[in-house]
Amino acid sequence: MSQHLAALTDLSLEDLNYLVSKTKGKTGTHYANCRMSFENLEPILFLRDLTSLRFRFKFPLSESWTNRKVEVLSLALPNIETLVLNDNPYVVLPESHPPLTLDILHHFARNCPKLQHLGIYVSRCMGITSENGAFRALRTLDVGHSAVQDKAHITVFLAQVLTPMCKIVHARKSTDEVEEYDVVVTMIEPLRHMGHVKEDWVRASMEQRIDELQAELEKLQTMTVPG
Repeated sequence: MSQHLAALTDLSLEDLNYLVSKTKGKTGTHYANCRMSFENLEPILFLRDLTSLRFRFKFPLSESWTNRKVEVLSLALPNIETLVLNDNPYVVLPESHPPLTLDILHHFARNCPKLQHLGIYVSRCMGITSENGAFRALRTLDVGHSAVQDKAHITVFLAQVLTPMCKIVHARKSTDEVEEYDVVVTMIEPLRHMGHVKEDWVRASMEQRIDELQAELEKLQTMTVPG
């Protein structure tokens, strides 16, 4: 890699599906072969001066993007401030969820101390560990199309790793019901002032908060319906 490329500080890659071969069969195009692999982008590991890196692809990242591979990426980007890992792919298919989990936040928190803006798309958030690692400078976490499986578990985890100033952003799926991450966001701030709490308490409080948010939403919808 030339010295010029190694000195890059800002890199944006968008819709590079031409790098990945498409195969056709009796069932049509195999979408798995159109997803960007970690190996396709390994040269980025040599760009240690990067402060901004953005991926925007049509399909979710491929299954080669494991938590371990993302840890390798985080170690290679000590100066990164903005990192967007295809958080909002243009096409989201049920069978194309990436294998990544929210555990990867620990890697970025430990290895990317300057990180301020992070965009990720993870599978349903399971298996979160209790590893130490909290962000120092993160101001925005964009979880894109990521889904929530256990809201109480996720809320306790995020309250521990995010900075007080961090804003959580997500792709909205509907305007007719309370979004999963809306509930998570409303519960994180109180948790920061409570210290150690049990998930059972958080879960019970969330159920009540969901009912309150849904009632508020229905009231607003009623008010906006033309008479």
